[in-house]
Formats: sequence, structure tokens, C-alpha cells
Amino acid sequence: MKAYLRGDIVVANLEPVEGSEQRGEARPCLIVSSDQINQTLPIVIICPLTTKFRGHYRFGPVIFPAGVGGLQEDSVVLTMQIRSIDKSRIKRYIGSVSRDRMEELAESLRVVLDLD
Repeated sequence: MKAYLRGDIVVANLEPVEGSEQRGEARPCLIVSSDQINQTLPIVIICPLTTKFRGHYRFGPVIFPAGVGGLQEDSVVLTMQIRSIDKSRIKRYIGSVSRDRMEELAESLRVVLDLD
């Protein structure tokens, strides 16, 4: 099994879901959990990505252009859809994003989670 790292983009099966949770059997997701969590626990914390840009993504949106982290299309990181998943839900690795991109994401998570 691959050792997943913070900043990795993976394809994960997010089904089943309930209500307004982000769905998809093959959804690209960004791993946002610390490497310590990723190496120690059977879960990772992710934010799903989407290529559909909608107004309600105004809560700390982060846009990754095509090519970043191996993405084929411009994508929005859905920081308001953060969740933990078991590593068995991960189907494949796509790529990883730079430290600078992760700093941009960290600022978005601070907004979404109302952290100082």
C-alpha cells in the first residue's frame, strides 16, 4: 500500500453518501491530514475536488489549474466538504501539489473552520 502524504491527490470512492455530501465512486480528492496521521492511522482526511464552479463554493475556495498535481481540468478544492475516509476507499494516486499550494489551502481551511 502506498504511503500517502499531505498534498497528494488521489481518486477515492466516496459512496455511499447522505444528503448534500460530495458524492462519486471515482472522485479526485486532496489529502489534507498530517503525514503523522497518514502514516499512523488507517484513515486520511480529504477535501474532494470538482470541476463544476458554482457560487456556493465561496467559502474559502481554492482553485487548482489543470496540470497541478496531475489534474486534467481546472478544479475547485471543496474545503467545506472536508471528511475522513478509510484508506481502502482510495483507488489510485494522481499526483501531489506544491507546498505553496498547500499553504493557500491551509488559509482556506482556516476560513472554513474559523481558526485563528
